[in-house]
Amino acid sequence: METFERDNLSYKLVEVFSLYNKTVEAAVVKLWLRALADKPWTQISDALDEHMRVGKYAPRPVDILEIIFRNRDRRKSFAPQVVEEDIPIPCPDHIHRAWVWFIHKHSEKVFGKLDIPTPAQEEEYLLVVNQEALRVNIPDAIPDEFKLREVWGSV
Repeated sequence: METFERDNLSYKLVEVFSLYNKTVEAAVVKLWLRALADKPWTQISDALDEHMRVGKYAPRPVDILEIIFRNRDRRKSFAPQVVEEDIPIPCPDHIHRAWVWFIHKHSEKVFGKLDIPTPAQEEEYLLVVNQEALRVNIPDAIPDEFKLREVWGSV
């Protein structure tokens, strides 16, 4: 949690506890900071606001964590479930395979099905990604050391 977020939490706790006619000691703020350190400030703030609307008593960190988890689970249930096979690929298969290979090979990120190409296929894939990057005018997609002279001219 960043310094400004810790400050925000301190001020928010004073605000919330004053609603319940309670004061907040520095030691209590430290406990809250430890309990919520790995949670994003926006989720903490939203949970404290929700507790002020419905809570009968001053909140405990566990109360806020429960609200955060409940809200997270609620958001997940409304999020569309994406299955990779359902995503339409808006380009020909050989171009898609070439980009998947290139991105994996040069950034260690994997998405889609990764084929293990032969050295000849790797050369073909490198040519394809260079041609496609030139065609759609995204030269920065190909690092200079992988730009092919026959596609780009002198690099």
